[in-house]
Amino acid sequence: MSSAAAGSTKGGRGKPKASKSVSRSQKAGLQFPVGRIARFLKVGKYAERVGAGAPVYLSAVLEYLAAEVLELAGNAARDNKKNRIVPRHIQLAVRNDEELSKLLGSVTIANGGVLPNIHQTLLPKKNRWSLYWSLYPLSCGLDYAKTELSIPKAQFELFCFVNGQRVGCFIMQAYHTFTRSHLVFPSFRVLCSSEQVILSRRKTLEKLDEELTKGDDKAALSLVKALQGKPGGLRCFGAARQIPQRLYTLDELKLNGIEAASLLSPVDTTLGAIERNLQLAAVLGGVSAWNVFSFTPQQLFYISLGLLFLWTFDSVSFNGGVSSLILDTIGHTFSQKYHNRVIQARSLLSTHSKHEAGHFLIAYLVGILPRGYTLSSLEALKKEGSLNVQAGTAFVDVEFLEEVNGGKLSATTLNRFSCIALAGVATEYLLYGCAEGGLDDINKLDSLLKGLGFTQKKVDSQVRWSVLNIILLLRRHETARSKLAEAMTAGKSVGSCIETIEDAIGKYMAVQWLLVCHGLVTLLVLISFLCGQWPIFQGTPIQRINYFITYGAYDYFLIGDFGSVIYLAILWGTYYFIIKSSFSYIPGYYLGAVHRYTSLLAVGVGVLLFLLTSFSDPGTVTAENVSQYLSAYPYDNIIYSEKECSTCKIPKLVVFP
Repeated sequence: MSSAAAGSTKGGRGKPKASKSVSRSQKAGLQFPVGRIARFLKVGKYAERVGAGAPVYLSAVLEYLAAEVLELAGNAARDNKKNRIVPRHIQLAVRNDEELSKLLGSVTIANGGVLPNIHQTLLPKKNRWSLYWSLYPLSCGLDYAKTELSIPKAQFELFCFVNGQRVGCFIMQAYHTFTRSHLVFPSFRVLCSSEQVILSRRKTLEKLDEELTKGDDKAALSLVKALQGKPGGLRCFGAARQIPQRLYTLDELKLNGIEAASLLSPVDTTLGAIERNLQLAAVLGGVSAWNVFSFTPQQLFYISLGLLFLWTFDSVSFNGGVSSLILDTIGHTFSQKYHNRVIQARSLLSTHSKHEAGHFLIAYLVGILPRGYTLSSLEALKKEGSLNVQAGTAFVDVEFLEEVNGGKLSATTLNRFSCIALAGVATEYLLYGCAEGGLDDINKLDSLLKGLGFTQKKVDSQVRWSVLNIILLLRRHETARSKLAEAMTAGKSVGSCIETIEDAIGKYMAVQWLLVCHGLVTLLVLISFLCGQWPIFQGTPIQRINYFITYGAYDYFLIGDFGSVIYLAILWGTYYFIIKSSFSYIPGYYLGAVHRYTSLLAVGVGVLLFLLTSFSDPGTVTAENVSQYLSAYPYDNIIYSEKECSTCKIPKLVVFP
């Protein structure tokens, strides 16, 4: 021992003693994992706003909170002469302590028995755990696991609840006595998979409808933003892929199939024709009534005077609202074209936001939550108490009002509302080739832009960008718009309409991936068929695919009935898979209904060509036809032939005919 010690110090000082690493928790005098909390905070959405001392402070608060609750719950269990902590004891501990009651008074206490201590190997993998840090309202709940007072070591779990559903917990080891509680934190993890973190979309949308019915727009908007962009949540809200904002010319709009004159100059010919027909019917009815009832000129004067008074009173007091209500109701009843146009495309001026709003789908895609919709003037009168409104959608415009009250309107908000205002006329233009409604929308948007001090050039730039952006979005999500129109016709709630949009666009994304996979498989088969015998592909799957679709398929067909059955099973099994996976999306934006039949025709032609090539007589190889082949294709495999003599290394001379 002494010699070893002497050897280590020979020639100067010995090696310095290795310093033991000190964790951030030890430096802070805490047993809660400060470093792990810091890593989770850095992953969160607000990482840039987290200060250096935030993890230490959060660790200290959680450690104190857990210890205090556990100690008071133990005292409550002892007072009730129980040797085991139950949720009732935690409730008593929180209620009897003034500070904890203020902090955890509205906390959700998890019901149920003692949670088992699940072994680590039985839990999902670590990459499935996720933790979402958010500024939206949360409620934390406390639960426990095997916290018997007689057992010195127990496990304590602090659960986190969002809207009544458990989304995570902190796991702590506790050494409990009747006098005080000692907490040890050997690990920190989240006990929820991605499926548990995400709230049920349908339940959230039902609660959204309840909040909108109550008129609590802020709570409804918080629910939507809590699920925005989450897997299984509202992935389409505010997720529209928009075009770059710049000055677009009229020629660029024409290249995209947009005639600005037809779109931005709507004339309501349908409603005008209905109004003229009603006027003509009223005149004919008056003449008929005069002849049938033999009215005197004085009676006709009084009747005309009364009708004129009612018309004047409506024009002055209601700005023609009663007349518009009667005209719109008759139009919905007797004109199917007018009814369909209103449902498909109409927009409404929200009385709360003082702004034109537009199409339900565009608003949802650009990040504005619809609050409600009406499809007729009569329905608008019942729901909103508004006259002079034909049909439309009202929106949750809390953020817009905050910016307006602050005296500053951001470019993002302006872009959103300009798209919404023009969404109605753009939808009508796509459906009918021209726009009839929405002139008031265009005028109000023009007044808004000029009120902000925009020059005419800047107004044109904003309107052209909005029109092109909306048209491309509507073309991309044609199926979603159609499904949404059906849901609105059925009178479904806002939450149901949002779910319709999410489902329709989710299927659209599935179509895109299906087309990508189909293209890759087609490219692989094509390369294998044309290039599978190249030397660079020897021993690769491409060569084996080439053999199967050429020699292999022929061999399968010739080995008898069994081989024929195998080949046909592979062929028709693949086609059946294509039918089940792809035909549900036909017709669609990319494919028309005719592709259902052309695909079957293509498979039939392929089988026919295979049979013809398999049973046709290839002939006999002779010197004559070999020479004909060589003369017809003199350069076959020339790139694989030697370019120089292997002995003298002199380049070979290729004689071209």
